[in-house]
Amino acid sequence: MFLQVYFFITNIYGWVVWRNQFQEKKPVSSLLPKTRIMLILLTIICSFIFGILIKNIHLLLPTVFVHPASFPFIDTFIAIASIIGTILLAKRIIDNWVVWLIVDLICVFVYALKHIMFISFEYGVFCFLAYLGLFSWLKSIRNNKKLITSTQK
Repeated sequence: MFLQVYFFITNIYGWVVWRNQFQEKKPVSSLLPKTRIMLILLTIICSFIFGILIKNIHLLLPTVFVHPASFPFIDTFIAIASIIGTILLAKRIIDNWVVWLIVDLICVFVYALKHIMFISFEYGVFCFLAYLGLFSWLKSIRNNKKLITSTQK
C-alpha cells in the first residue's frame, strides 16, 4: 500500500516536471554511464538488503505474515527497480523504459510461476507498452539531434 502512495506522489511530481519541461521545450535525456552503473549497484544492494528482511519477515511478525515470502529477493528487486523507473520516467530520462522492460519481463514470469495468469498477461501488455515508449523516445531523441544539426548549418 505504501508503494502505491509513493507512486501516486511521484506521478504528481512527474506531471509537474513534464509540464515545465514541455513549456521550456527540453528534450528527453539519458543517464551518463557512471550514473547508470551507480543505479544498477544501488538496485542490487537494496534488493539484497530488503530481500533478507522480506525473507525473514514471517519470523519477525508471525501474526501478520503467517507464510514466508515466495520470491523475497525478486519481489524486492521489482519494488526497488519500479521506484527507480518511476523517478527516471518523472524526469524524462529514456533509461526508464529499459528499467520497465526488465521489471515487466520479470513480473510476467513471476506471476506465471505463481499461477496468476491474468496479471502475468497484464505485465506482458506492459512490456509491449514499455517497448513502444522506448522506441518513441528514441525517435524523439533522433529528431531533436537532426533539428539541432540542421539549425547549426
